[in-house]
Amino acid sequence: MTEGLGSKRLKTKAHIMNVAAQLFSDKGYAATSMDQLAKACKLTKGALYDHFNGKEDVYLQSVSNRVDTALAWVDEQAETDVSLSAQRRLFSYAESFLIVLDRDPVIRRLILRWLTDAAAFDTETLIQQRIIDSFNTLLNLIAEYRPKLNAQKYAYSFYCSAILGDDMRRFAEFLTPEVKTINTVEGLMAHFKESLS
Repeated sequence: MTEGLGSKRLKTKAHIMNVAAQLFSDKGYAATSMDQLAKACKLTKGALYDHFNGKEDVYLQSVSNRVDTALAWVDEQAETDVSLSAQRRLFSYAESFLIVLDRDPVIRRLILRWLTDAAAFDTETLIQQRIIDSFNTLLNLIAEYRPKLNAQKYAYSFYCSAILGDDMRRFAEFLTPEVKTINTVEGLMAHFKESLS
């Protein structure tokens, strides 16, 4: 019977973190209250406090979990075997990153929102370190593939394009409707490859 209660507790916490990630991605940290979280989770505020120490705790755990899960998937999917060419490892990593953002719009919005919400927290978080680690992986792969280029400039450009990619595509569709036929991942990968040529 204890295992059943523990399992239910874990499922409830996972449910809260999933709903919270969605809510924080839509509204941001400041505009999301514990009352809104409880209502969205279909739980009482007391149930939220049973699992978390407050809104900041819900935010940090839900966003950290979502970012870590997404970037772990990128690490798993990317071809990292050092016997492969630097080009193949770089493009595999970049494409995996774009795919995860394309498949999970919540993660893309969370990263965007986190950049502005992070000012609300005094401590460095796991979220920040995980994003920096991912950025550094790409940076190192670019430097290995094209040692004479300013790898940092290309890594910044890629990350900005990746995070803003869907928004940029929607704007491009507004300006030129024929862009609707271009897949975001394919378009950004083509641009990235061309920029490194």
